Amino acid sequence: MEIAVAATDSGRIAMGEAVLHPLPRRAEMAREQLRAVGLSLRREGAAAAGVMALLSVAVVWDQARSVSEFVVEPGIGIPAAVVALLMPLAVWKGEGPGRRGYHHSMPVDRGVHAVTRGLAGLVWMLAAMGAYYAWLGGVTLAVGGWVRPDAAYRWAAPVAGAVVLYLVGTALALRAAHPWRWLGGGAVGYLFLKLMSEPDRDFAPFRMVDGVLRGRYGLFTVLEGRTPMQFRGVSTWGGHEFTYTVRVADGGVWLTSVWLWLGLALALFVWAAYRQPER
Repeated sequence: MEIAVAATDSGRIAMGEAVLHPLPRRAEMAREQLRAVGLSLRREGAAAAGVMALLSVAVVWDQARSVSEFVVEPGIGIPAAVVALLMPLAVWKGEGPGRRGYHHSMPVDRGVHAVTRGLAGLVWMLAAMGAYYAWLGGVTLAVGGWVRPDAAYRWAAPVAGAVVLYLVGTALALRAAHPWRWLGGGAVGYLFLKLMSEPDRDFAPFRMVDGVLRGRYGLFTVLEGRTPMQFRGVSTWGGHEFTYTVRVADGGVWLTSVWLWLGLALALFVWAAYRQPER
């Protein structure tokens, strides 16, 4: 039995009636995923724009009635960074582990497809962060506010934290069928440990978890650009010595924290992309 094989002008190979298409290029795949993710986030983008519009009205109204100035400082970017943790749930909405059978029909490996889609969402997340800062700048100019001077890395801290949280959220969305339950359970668990530690400040489970979040190289250091530092003081009543903790700016510690957390988040993201559960 003979099978006719002929090369076409487009570079494809025809075998009888079958035509084998070449694999898509990485640039084409990236553009398609950017478009697809952008379209899937239209509803969330419209909702965010509506919230920003309402906040703008609220800020202008408050400034018109108040004598205080509207001050923008680096920490104002942290709420947007926290939202980045939830954004992967929108990127992968309706596509839990049990609904990704179509990945097997893709012309590329399902892990490559997941990485490309996740990175496309990261691009849109960074664009959203840029729009958020632009909105802050516009509101500041509109109400005659001012920007508190600070080190450049402190302004970059919420953006770095947003990237870390987005990658962690994407890993969770890729691995868990119900990521909302994991996020809610984590928040409830942290509050429970915090309440358990109130009578006993040395409660080991809480100190361990709190150290990961608020310790010297913790997640809060990445988000704030500040790290905890202990100082000693003397009470005015009785002259007793005591220690207290203050979060201070430290560019070296912040940069180390960023690399540690970014490496961990990236490893989780790639692992989850290539080890997706079947259901």
